[in-house]
Amino acid sequence: MRQLPRSRTRTVGQVPPVLPHRRGGVSVADHTGPVYASTSWQEESGQRLLASTSYDRTVRIWNAADGRLIRTLEGHTAAVSAVTSWPAASGQRLLASTSYDRMVRIWNAPDAA
Repeated sequence: MRQLPRSRTRTVGQVPPVLPHRRGGVSVADHTGPVYASTSWQEESGQRLLASTSYDRTVRIWNAADGRLIRTLEGHTAAVSAVTSWPAASGQRLLASTSYDRMVRIWNAPDAA
């Protein structure tokens, strides 16, 4: 790999560290089609959650520690291609999903505690 001279580089932000794959980790496999995207977050209780999107037109929310399915979000009429999460001003966690149905849907993430 060729290095650029210092004068031609600049820092635009910090990249979070990549976590190594854990042997014996948790698998989640309840979608009925290919999985396109995922995001994760930590609840105030300390519990880690994972949301995944799929060709099956759903967003599924999982307990990241044990792989348990918590909730399935339905409403898109085509494959769901992306998902993101953020904390709302109210303190609630929100999810946004995008789909090939040309819709962006905003969801209240369930409190899994």
